[in-house]
Amino acid sequence: SAHYLASTPIDPSVKAYAAIGVSGTLFKSQPINYLHSVKKIKLPILDIYGSEDLEGVLASAKQRANTAQKAGNGSYTQVKVANANHFFVGKDDELVSQVARWLKQTVR
Repeated sequence: SAHYLASTPIDPSVKAYAAIGVSGTLFKSQPINYLHSVKKIKLPILDIYGSEDLEGVLASAKQRANTAQKAGNGSYTQVKVANANHFFVGKDDELVSQVARWLKQTVR
């Protein structure tokens, strides 16, 4: 989804992007590498992941935020949900609540 948003003219009805449990470095090739894509996305981005997420997601969290900041995306928000794994098992309500709250604050 990040690659699509980075490489396609954005439909004006698309107002924001929520990335859930994304790894910044899982895919090395530039076209589908999240860090490469996030540099080009100018929409508000919510990067939400669990404190018990996959190692690649946890290890790249700081790098994801830094990459967005360096690219000038001042609307990049990163949220770590306590005790949530990669699939947010048992944390569905909190995931939905976090995304809904962010959307209400971000999309007008």
